[in-house]
Amino acid sequence: MCGRFTAAGANGRRDVRPNDGYPVATATGGTLMRWGFRFDGRLTVNARAETAPVRFRTAFSSGRCAVEVSGFYEWSPQKQAFYYTAADGDIILCALSRREQPPIRRGAFGQIGFLSDAEPEPEPEDRFVVITTAANDSVSPVHDRMPLIVDRRRLDEWLYDDGYAKNLLTARMPMLESVAVR
Repeated sequence: MCGRFTAAGANGRRDVRPNDGYPVATATGGTLMRWGFRFDGRLTVNARAETAPVRFRTAFSSGRCAVEVSGFYEWSPQKQAFYYTAADGDIILCALSRREQPPIRRGAFGQIGFLSDAEPEPEPEDRFVVITTAANDSVSPVHDRMPLIVDRRRLDEWLYDDGYAKNLLTARMPMLESVAVR
């Protein structure tokens, strides 16, 4: 599971957490999106590679995107955080995107959906989830899941080629470096 990462190229570490906005690469260019899909009032930040093509059918077929990060965190069962990085630079996480209508705030009388004349209806927003896969040998001592990673040289294939995207879901992930974090 990926529940926090650090911004690519950040001077020092800038943690990005669920529901934060972050730049995302899409088939049509780069855009700012919020991290997490809303389902029944809950925020889902990850999509399992094993079920993503079915559970997130539309997002997988037309909303594949990528998130460039400096590193990401995983927590052990003992609640020890580990920070993972790639030896050769930033990591490209595979993600899915979709446009969502934000929940309508409660109005003056407490009814859901009641808006005053001064309060415009919220605009739809673009959101993303990070795809996760079974952990490789560098992550499995800490956690059984890790983000799905695409090689920078294959990014266009992830974004545009359905066959490549489906094959990447079961591909072996690169080995990463880790450090325990207090």
